[in-house]
Amino acid sequence: LAGAIPFVALAAPVSASIGLDAVFPEQYRAAAQAGYGASILAFLGGTQWGFAASGYGGKVAAELSLATLAGPARYVYAVAPSLYAWATLA
Repeated sequence: LAGAIPFVALAAPVSASIGLDAVFPEQYRAAAQAGYGASILAFLGGTQWGFAASGYGGKVAAELSLATLAGPARYVYAVAPSLYAWATLA
């Protein structure tokens, strides 16, 4: 729940009501929200990387589900959110 604070605080109606206009200019709020979202996706990809490194999951990737994903496919799955998120910021 606390992770939603930057998204909510930088939203236009909320930021005006809490006095954020003077501190954080309006033209930078969307970029800040996108950057925060990209860092959250990178973190979520990092947790998948940790699962892949620890060997968590099945041994065969016969089914296309996260629970059975293992090996190099799990690493690809772990990197994909970060690549997508940071590419959207460019």
